[in-house]
Amino acid sequence: MNEHFNMSIIISNGRGTAQYSIFSYVDPIITSISPSYGPKTGGTLLTLTGKYLNSGNSRHISVGGKTCTLKSVSDSILECYTPAQTTPTEFPIKLKIDLANRETTSFSYREDPIVYEIHPTKSFISGGSTITGVGKNLNSVSVLRMVINVREAERNFTVACQHRSNSEIICCTTPSLQQLNLQLPLKTKAFFMLDGIHSKYFDLIYVHNPVFKPLEKPVMISIGNENKLEIKGNDIDPEAVKGEVLKVGNKSCENIYSHSEAVSCTVPNDLLKLNSELNIEWKQAVSSTVLGKVIVQPHQNFTGLIVGVVSISIILLLLLGLFLWLKRRKQIKDLGSELVRYDARVYTPHLDRLVSARSVSPTTEMVSNESVDYRATFPEDQFPNSSQNGSCRQVQYPLMDLSPILTGGDSDISSPLLQNTVHIDLSALNPELVQAVQHVVIGPSSLIVHFNEVIGRGHFGCVYHGTLLDSDDKKIHCAVKSLNRITDIGEVSQFLTEGIIMKDFSHPNVLSLLGICLRSEGSPLVVLPYMKHGDLRNFIRNETHNPTVKDLIGFGLQVAKGMKYLASKKFVHRDLAARNCMLDEKFTVKVADFGLARDMYDKEYYSVHNKTGAKLPVKWMALESLQTQKFTTKSDVWSFGVLLWELMTRGAPPYPDVNTFDITVYLLQGRRLLQPEYCPDPLYEVMLKCWHPKAELRPSFAELVSRISAIFSTFIGEHYVHVNATYVNVKCVAPYPSLLSSQDNVDGEGDT
Repeated sequence: MNEHFNMSIIISNGRGTAQYSIFSYVDPIITSISPSYGPKTGGTLLTLTGKYLNSGNSRHISVGGKTCTLKSVSDSILECYTPAQTTPTEFPIKLKIDLANRETTSFSYREDPIVYEIHPTKSFISGGSTITGVGKNLNSVSVLRMVINVREAERNFTVACQHRSNSEIICCTTPSLQQLNLQLPLKTKAFFMLDGIHSKYFDLIYVHNPVFKPLEKPVMISIGNENKLEIKGNDIDPEAVKGEVLKVGNKSCENIYSHSEAVSCTVPNDLLKLNSELNIEWKQAVSSTVLGKVIVQPHQNFTGLIVGVVSISIILLLLLGLFLWLKRRKQIKDLGSELVRYDARVYTPHLDRLVSARSVSPTTEMVSNESVDYRATFPEDQFPNSSQNGSCRQVQYPLMDLSPILTGGDSDISSPLLQNTVHIDLSALNPELVQAVQHVVIGPSSLIVHFNEVIGRGHFGCVYHGTLLDSDDKKIHCAVKSLNRITDIGEVSQFLTEGIIMKDFSHPNVLSLLGICLRSEGSPLVVLPYMKHGDLRNFIRNETHNPTVKDLIGFGLQVAKGMKYLASKKFVHRDLAARNCMLDEKFTVKVADFGLARDMYDKEYYSVHNKTGAKLPVKWMALESLQTQKFTTKSDVWSFGVLLWELMTRGAPPYPDVNTFDITVYLLQGRRLLQPEYCPDPLYEVMLKCWHPKAELRPSFAELVSRISAIFSTFIGEHYVHVNATYVNVKCVAPYPSLLSSQDNVDGEGDT
């Protein structure tokens, strides 16, 4: 049967004949249907294409037995909106024209799409920004549209969107709104039309166009080299520029980082293979602006040249090493009697009093003067009979062993250094331990100790001026410190083990070490950088110095940064105070005196119990440390609060009217140090947080760096702090509730 034939009538009146076509028989045909899928909520515009589709008197389209609502009818196209279905599956499509039925392919229902968020949330007013919608089941819709509602203009702008790689991302390009001449920034509402589904509204803000400065010359890049571009300009919104508006060779520039005056990005790796000249363009909705050019150079193989250069360099280095060795031998001979040779075993940074373990009553005052540090200077005539009185003064014999001469300056707490008769056999050390420290060994010919130049002394031993010879024979002024707490081979092993743990410490606010010398007889020697301005407490106590409030807060901020670093390395300082922080020639604060530092990798705290002969600095110790003799990073935070108080009083001793035996009861009563006269209220609040009775509620050093930085930024350097400071907020004697019973409080107040 033909798909089309006509019926006609012929009329004749004898004089003429006429023929009329009165009816046509056709066979409707469906050739294609699109799309083939949509969300189960329905609303997808279904298009049936074919021939004779407008024939007959009535047309009915159904999907899965439900009516598809007709939108338009023509000879070759029928359009209708799909009905909703309850399950995501396939349903047959049927067309009925009058009494004739036509059945064609199926329509697949999918899960409904959802859009969760968009980014970026800003666009330049000229449009062209790629807005990425992130959601779920976004591939359920074949025709995606984004609608931007501009309330001020009472207008909607609709743009088409595309799928990108998977079902969770769609991309749409913003239209230009320049023609509206509205005030910027302009807040609009964006939503997505997903067939019959209307997404939620998202805020989309239009901002001023940037003013990019064209590149003066092409940028040269190649494979294996830096392929970053920097484009300068003004009014570059850091959010809007992320909308893929910068193009290189029709590809979006990647890894965008920007601020108000410049934007940087990297050229896609695919373009590096083209060996051509590419345009850098700023894409807008209706145009693009060329900002410059990128020239991709072919990759050149320099392997042969590199091998040759490296080989020649190795030969030259060997010759240079031989020359330096010969030169050093000659220099050692020329140095004569000033040179002291040691059997060095370890070189490690950031050790100070590494093995000075202490264990006495937590309510006993630190016997050595609180203001004295080993870098305090002493006149040579202060120790006229040093060899007899046990001081550190070395007189006539620079080549002699230190052991019979050096003893602790404080006889009540110091143990004598190793005597010549005490012998430590270094060969008894664990071979693996010795091997582990070989790469940090100082050569025996690299250290000169000036025994006739004493820098200072303490219960740990003495500190001398020294000279360290580096690999280039450059002389480095250093401080050489004796340690009188190592008395047997076991402690030497502990000393080396802890040195290995700390050898990688490196921070501008932490005192690094130049090395350690272990002699076969006598105490170890630690080589430190020489600190020109001495310890922080003596510096701020000096009346010839005039630090401002900003200067003092700046010192505290530097200490906080150093302690933040130590805390990140799981180290507890345990003796943090102004006297244990040093100042170099650039007035950079260095956290020093690791005499109490211990690692926390094996356990959360270190309990003092295995040594005698040294005292704890009780007025700097946290409440729980006074009670339990246990130390954590949070107890260091307490000590840092006391250090801040020292800074704002220019080195006044804490709790001057409280006996050291009563300090624990004093703190248990909720009482704390008073606010210094020149101390800003926010900084005193930081101190009080450091002294919270519950360690877990104290801030971390990272938080302290952030808070003190904010306080520091509010000062411009005014207000000089005098040495004889007074206090404010004297009513706030007990900022925390008492942890004692009423009777204990009465007894404590009577004793104080």
